[in-house]
Amino acid sequence: MRSTPRKSEHTSRSTLSQKYALVRFPNGETRRMNAGPAADISKAVIEVFAPTFLGKPSVMFCRQSRNEAVAKETELIRAMGLTPAAEELLPEIVLFDVAPADPLLVFVEVARSDGVIDETRTTALLQIAHQAGFASQNVALVAAVLDREAENSGEAAGRLAGGSYAWFASEPDNLMAMRPIRG
Repeated sequence: MRSTPRKSEHTSRSTLSQKYALVRFPNGETRRMNAGPAADISKAVIEVFAPTFLGKPSVMFCRQSRNEAVAKETELIRAMGLTPAAEELLPEIVLFDVAPADPLLVFVEVARSDGVIDETRTTALLQIAHQAGFASQNVALVAAVLDREAENSGEAAGRLAGGSYAWFASEPDNLMAMRPIRG
């Protein structure tokens, strides 16, 4: 005879799924993040954006708050020469694509109402990348947003720096490039 979960077991499983989002990383590992809009965007970046736009993606760094890293490839971070001070300046997600001859470093800012890739942020992130030995052409700066129609997405997209990108989870096959036009 098959046993059925008691009501309290079912309730606790249901409560857990409301508190956490499970995110499947490119290497097959599954990690847990606190549920909410930021986790929804991070999950979409890792599960959809990375395999769509990168040849052989790896999640080098992922955090859900300034103090809580979900994934951190410590050896890779050290090999790149990133200092703990530089780590604090990193956006929520750092992806690494080893498929191209010259690997690509992708900084992804999970854009809700704040935290976009503006000119100041671009300068700081490119400085980190240069100190780690990456040329500018091997660095991508991406602001990830759930939906272009969301309340704050227009504000976030409007503050993007030239040379950066915006990716909307609701339009997963599109990447909006902010290209400056020079006269």
